[in-house]
Amino acid sequence: MKKKLALIALCVSALFAFSACSVQIKTEMSANWHKNQSYDSAYYELLEYGISFTPTEDSDSGITIELDEANSSYTVMTEAHSGEGYSATNIYHIHSELKVAASYVAEKDGQKTVIAAFGGENGEPDTLVSDVYFRSLENGNNLEPIYSQHTVRSHSLTNVTADSLTARAVWLFDYQITINYNADCSQATVHYVDNYADTPDEERQVSDYVVKASLTSTEDRTYDKLQKNYSVFDAAQLYFMARGITFGEDTTQTVTTVSEAGKNTVTLTCTELSSLSRTFALDGQAADTNSSFAVAKVKFSIQNGDIYTGQSRTVTYAQKTSGSENTLYNLPVQIEEPLAYNMGSYVYSLKSATHTR
Repeated sequence: MKKKLALIALCVSALFAFSACSVQIKTEMSANWHKNQSYDSAYYELLEYGISFTPTEDSDSGITIELDEANSSYTVMTEAHSGEGYSATNIYHIHSELKVAASYVAEKDGQKTVIAAFGGENGEPDTLVSDVYFRSLENGNNLEPIYSQHTVRSHSLTNVTADSLTARAVWLFDYQITINYNADCSQATVHYVDNYADTPDEERQVSDYVVKASLTSTEDRTYDKLQKNYSVFDAAQLYFMARGITFGEDTTQTVTTVSEAGKNTVTLTCTELSSLSRTFALDGQAADTNSSFAVAKVKFSIQNGDIYTGQSRTVTYAQKTSGSENTLYNLPVQIEEPLAYNMGSYVYSLKSATHTR
């Protein structure tokens, strides 16, 4: 009887120990952004995208976006970096620049009112400039981030309709975020600089409907145990990281990300495997619309705790053609990012990819 009780106690103890510990689910990747899938100290890539806007058909807010495509662009430069000045060698650096020229237009009773206009003939565009440094896949590393910086100037529509416009219908933000990760990437500290923090109230009104807005808080925030459950990545390297995953029809990967919004969980789900025609120039070679290639459409769902926040983003990636051939570098050929308040989505379409300086 004592042996039986001891056995039960041992099983219960083992079960408790198993449930009390969590094992990291590591994201397995290959260096598909290289042709030979190994780190190249001379690696360089420049991706240039055109931007379009797709409105939501069922939106009833009476507010739409008119995008100035000629003055809007998205570029992503990725290069190998020696690691000089950082805590690792053989790392990558991504520099991305998003520029958006557009107008927010409210329509009521057939009358249109421009409530905000920026970029092109209307002054400075909205911009998001990001730099992120992260490890390679060499020496057992897994693209762990080291440091990132994000500079934002952006108009943000508030929760208004054409029937409820106010002097604060659009908020204009201007701030900078830096994120520092510790040596094993288990902790990150986010630092905020708000360029409008000290702006007097009487100087905040920009126009009839636009006001300079301050961040809710600019205190440093530190996030711990980043790698407890999943591999961790900076939000600015997320689309790049997914190029390392081989997607199938039922592929799902979950990772931890850090951004200005803090620590989140992001689930990557392959929603479709199909083929596309080449619509972009590759290393000086013009697009051949008769040449098709395999693609995977991947949905990025951001979750904070048990709550999914916002609509999912969707990225379409070129896939390997066969065997070790990787002539299209698993390029993100299209990116769809939905806007708040069900207004629609910005669509970034790859125009050219260059791998020589």
